[in-house]
Amino acid sequence: MQIIEQFDNHTKAGSGTGSGAGFSELNSGLLEPAFLSSDALIKLSKGRSAKKVIDFMAQQIARSPADLQLHLKRIQVCSQEHGAEGLYGALLDLFVVLQEKGLPLRKRLLEKFHGRLNPAHYLALAQCLETPPNKLEHIPPAENSMLSDGRSGVTELLIKQEAESNSETRDPVEDARDLINSGQITKAQTLLEKILLVNPQRQDVSEELMIIYRHSRNHRAVEKVLQCTKNLSLALRNEWESLGSFLKSNAS
Repeated sequence: MQIIEQFDNHTKAGSGTGSGAGFSELNSGLLEPAFLSSDALIKLSKGRSAKKVIDFMAQQIARSPADLQLHLKRIQVCSQEHGAEGLYGALLDLFVVLQEKGLPLRKRLLEKFHGRLNPAHYLALAQCLETPPNKLEHIPPAENSMLSDGRSGVTELLIKQEAESNSETRDPVEDARDLINSGQITKAQTLLEKILLVNPQRQDVSEELMIIYRHSRNHRAVEKVLQCTKNLSLALRNEWESLGSFLKSNAS
């Protein structure tokens, strides 16, 4: 906290000329976003530090998808520094999380950033105002979205190729299992968490994630899953709750 407060004081002084401005411009690249307050992140979200801040916010969205304040700050930063693609991905992630909720907010955001989105992205998000993303049959790919896998159609919020396609679409759960088999557990966990958020009724996803959490004794992650899906149909909810109670009671 002392470092963060000192940095904030310097950046406030940096609104004019002098040592504060020099600190902000010359040393911001040395600071890790994880150690900065939200206000400090916004101040550093321009110029050389923009990509670092945007990437950090995107990772935080993947870990805490229900944090609406973080979504809004990420949208603000992307609208300034990350171009139309980044803004579309940030807006889509918020729409995915809100579903039918927050219609006035979603309308305001879409109206505000209409001119910064390309027509295809704008039309897709406009459709999402009336129809939740999981009910749409097609939506443009979003490379910068953290809550979809970036393919060109959507079913159950998890983006997939149309079933009519002659080529088979690989199930992302298989990708996660390949990561586990190659020892890349953290990457597999992140991928499975994304799938679970957009398709919580899949039993195989719950099973794979519970195995990872059980071995890592990650009771906080279990609690987060239960919290994020409390209004959704979560596969194996009873098993999730039992696992959470077991890990919490055995936490050191």
